[in-house]
Amino acid sequence: MLLGTLLVPHISGPWPTYSALFLLVILHLLINYVAVCGLELRTLNRQRAGKAWNLYRLSTESKAPSPAEVSRIDNVLSRPDVFHDDLGRIIGRCTIGSYFSDIFHEHFPCRLLEIFAQERYLLWYDNRCLSLRPGREGQDVRSGSLHLHIVFKEGYSGADQLKAWCHAADLCRTLALSARKTMKTEDKLHDALDLIDTTLQLSCRDFPDFFKFLRDAGWNVDDIAIMAGSPKAILTGVETRDEIGRENKKFR
Repeated sequence: MLLGTLLVPHISGPWPTYSALFLLVILHLLINYVAVCGLELRTLNRQRAGKAWNLYRLSTESKAPSPAEVSRIDNVLSRPDVFHDDLGRIIGRCTIGSYFSDIFHEHFPCRLLEIFAQERYLLWYDNRCLSLRPGREGQDVRSGSLHLHIVFKEGYSGADQLKAWCHAADLCRTLALSARKTMKTEDKLHDALDLIDTTLQLSCRDFPDFFKFLRDAGWNVDDIAIMAGSPKAILTGVETRDEIGRENKKFR
């Protein structure tokens, strides 16, 4: 505003005025962008949580990165719902707080409830990522960029949000690494439930230490903002019949 006040007396005509206005707006946005990039935020949102978990996975010392380390690689303009590999390529995305009924239209794998019996969330794939096996039981997920959904159960906490997000990141990373190793032109099919189960076991093994190391590194783990606001509904129970699930949900 001060710079604009100094320039106005020296500008006449519409084109110089609009040109100066355009340059001032660009300068204002650039200064704000640089200022935001310089912040070292201690709260965990989806972008920072995903990057912190990925750095922890890559660390040879098994320690969580500090807020300063994450801020150096945090892209404030990136989409909050995507996961990246080590080279910055998008390997998947995840919708958090989804409706159960929006994910499972007809086929519901009952084994999924057994896998997540001790967790306060469910993690599953978008229908477009799955294919039914002709003449066989189960579903397959194709290699490539995934779209996942997280459904929360009653009684979930901020730590459950963080764990669910880390689990989704592990699943996308596992599938991306598998696709990179095969290096085949044709799609490779993976068992959907086996991928969920395997990556959940990995997350359960490493998440408690990761959560502790986050606190030690200076992160605020008492106020986790993985999900903006609260889900419109939470899962209180599922009635299954012939692998078709019907949810009992509580609205908020």
